[in-house]
Amino acid sequence: MFDIGKRDVLGHSILPLNSFDQARSFYTTDLLQVMQSNLEQGKGATPATKIVEPYADFLDREVVHANRITCFDAADAASAFRYMQSDKHIGKIVIRIPEDAADLPTATSLATPE
Repeated sequence: MFDIGKRDVLGHSILPLNSFDQARSFYTTDLLQVMQSNLEQGKGATPATKIVEPYADFLDREVVHANRITCFDAADAASAFRYMQSDKHIGKIVIRIPEDAADLPTATSLATPE
């Protein structure tokens, strides 16, 4: 498994150990740190594409698989949260926001200020 994002690492996310059955490994890479390190070592600016190529190769050869992405429209955001709470999802949950916020339904709030 490869992770090129920082959010989970910086957020101290929990990684279930059952993901590592069958002798799997997990690698995380901070691409910005790699590029800065190359500059500091006098290697010049390394294009991000050159750094990402090995990951793309693994995907192309199906050595690894991308996480599933489940999308919900913003108008149905409640379903996205219910799906996330069910703890049955694997991968990322994305809520699509329309370009025009006026397209979103509005609701009256049941909350009242104290």
